[in-house]
Amino acid sequence: MNRIWCGLFIMITELVRVYVPATVPMLAELRSAGSLGTGPTIAHAVLRCVQEIVTNAIRHANASNLWIELAQRNGCVELQATDDGRGTESVRPGHGLAGMRERLELIGGRLAVQSSPGHGFTLTASLPLGGGS
Repeated sequence: MNRIWCGLFIMITELVRVYVPATVPMLAELRSAGSLGTGPTIAHAVLRCVQEIVTNAIRHANASNLWIELAQRNGCVELQATDDGRGTESVRPGHGLAGMRERLELIGGRLAVQSSPGHGFTLTASLPLGGGS
């Protein structure tokens, strides 16, 4: 595991611990699939995405659980987050999702958002491995 990835994992774990207050009954679980050779640009983008995901799960989704997975797939770093919140019929990106999409696109990444009423949200961010040094 490289130092940037190790530091990113520690920062995300701490971010989740701090952002999910004891008064919010939410379980946040972070899973990692192997070691990622990420550079600081990708690591920073992933950290900011996780920050926005946790904020949305707490403020808007009324979620009880949040699952965050980081993996390397098809030459990309993939961040997938799923919550069990209320979901929505149509996703209307606010400042947070729009900013997340813009941040990802600037470094060659993309964001996909899925939701349906009663089934929470799933956000998938994909960033090319060569996109951040």
